[in-house]
Amino acid sequence: MHKLLVASALLTACGPSKWSKLDTAAQLTLTASLAADYAQTRAALNAGWYEDNVIMGERGETIPPELYFAVCAWGSFVLARELPRPWRTIFQGGVTVWQADTIRYNWEQGWGL
Repeated sequence: MHKLLVASALLTACGPSKWSKLDTAAQLTLTASLAADYAQTRAALNAGWYEDNVIMGERGETIPPELYFAVCAWGSFVLARELPRPWRTIFQGGVTVWQADTIRYNWEQGWGL
């Protein structure tokens, strides 16, 4: 998982030439928020807690967290690459805000970063 997130971050940093610095920074921030959520999810599952994610399953039994977050990272890059402005910025910002709220909630449950 870590290799896929790093690869996604590198791909974003070398992103499409039509991207502005804001586009690149927004995608890197989105990818970092996915990495933080993954780390919290993995810590919770390793401690025997459950995940409130209907796609992944309560214990990652439907889709392993590593695959789920890798697909989210790559999928967000592909989607952002295809969206025109201002939709790209709206998408990247919206996902990042949603992830930030998830990270905050996980933090309050004691899962740190």
